[in-house]
Amino acid sequence: MNKNTTVVFLLVITNPNKGKDIIHGDIMVTLYKDGSVLGAETIPGFYQGQKSNYSSRVLVNVDQLKLRQEDINRNSTLEFGLETWVRYRILGWTSKRHLLKLETSVPISSVNGTLPMGEVLQFHSVKKKL
Repeated sequence: MNKNTTVVFLLVITNPNKGKDIIHGDIMVTLYKDGSVLGAETIPGFYQGQKSNYSSRVLVNVDQLKLRQEDINRNSTLEFGLETWVRYRILGWTSKRHLLKLETSVPISSVNGTLPMGEVLQFHSVKKKL
């Protein structure tokens, strides 16, 4: 029997550009621990107008066997990965698709195994490995 727990978070995507809309493809959200995939979820693609925010509540089922209690007890981190294709729309012209891969990490509390509440995390581009 596989035991799961759910990680819930609010994903906010900001488009600060003036005169540039963004067409997002499906967004794959993946949670990792030490390079091992804990769980994944897909957010359907959407259109985002200029100077606007998009928010979505994301629920990811995480395999508890991979997220062991001893990991939580040693102040470990969870890594979040986002991957999507985007196209930009400028003055009626739409660009080709651009692959976007982003990541960030979050410390897990050693007190009770929780993630920090209300903290804003900044994602950064994934460096290409040679």
